Amino acid sequence: MVDLHLENIRELAIVRDGGYEGLVLIFDEGHDVQPLEIGTKPDIRVKWGTSLGLYR
Repeated sequence: MVDLHLENIRELAIVRDGGYEGLVLIFDEGHDVQPLEIGTKPDIRVKWGTSLGLYR
């Protein structure tokens, strides 16, 4: 089980394309994170990360 507390979400979209279904969360600019993609069909998968241009 994963419990996430997410803030600064600009947009939430439900995506359906062929046999794929999932959620995409887009965050406010300036937070250096890529969109969070949660696939629910045909299998459960998660894709998320920091921006490639992040240098600290």
